[in-house]
Amino acid sequence: MRSRFIPALVVLAMTAAACGDTTQAADSDPAPASVSDLSRVTSAASASDIDAAVAGNRLFAVESYLELASAADGNLVLSPASIRLALAMTWAGASGATAEQMAEVLHFDLPPDQMHAALNAVDALLASRNLEMAPGPDDEERKVVLTIANALWGQDGYGFASDFLDTCLLYT
Repeated sequence: MRSRFIPALVVLAMTAAACGDTTQAADSDPAPASVSDLSRVTSAASASDIDAAVAGNRLFAVESYLELASAADGNLVLSPASIRLALAMTWAGASGATAEQMAEVLHFDLPPDQMHAALNAVDALLASRNLEMAPGPDDEERKVVLTIANALWGQDGYGFASDFLDTCLLYT
């Protein structure tokens, strides 16, 4: 397991370079934030695709916990679903062997368009559960509220392709 998980962390650092193209000189003013021209919508995903995304979340969660727990003393807190969603954004910009290795480690078992749509649908389902839990008189009825805030930060002087930004919009 160690040989599968550790490369994923390295891939995170390397993928940003693979996603961008040079759009400005390094000594010029910083570029404005890169954002998609589209608005976020919840993707249509089949029940079987959503099930595959959830199953991948479980597998990644167990593998992540086992890997990190074996290297840590004391308590361990992590959010594998959030980690997986953030890495899904970098996977959107990966290609070739990098994309294949990320898909294997992160258990992205669907074609990219279907996987991104399924992960977006799972994220929307999780967010909708927050809305279903109305606070009680002393806020006793309110359960755990999940908030995921993911963003990619590129190197100054490098831009992102618009189709990459459109895909990443599914996760913001």
